[in-house]
Amino acid sequence: MPGRAKPDEAYPTALIAAIAASNASKINSITTIFMLDLYVKYRSTPPAIEDGSDHPKDERG
Repeated sequence: MPGRAKPDEAYPTALIAAIAASNASKINSITTIFMLDLYVKYRSTPPAIEDGSDHPKDERG
């Protein structure tokens, strides 16, 4: 980096950036797990049928 006396002075900045990226990734993973696993259990409407239709099989024409 220009203006730095030693190239090793950039190390702490890179380390902080790597830690921040890692934490963001962990937060994203936790949020995804919550939404897929926990939220589905507690929502009031049943999930859609696996074939993509929102109608039960016996009500189709």
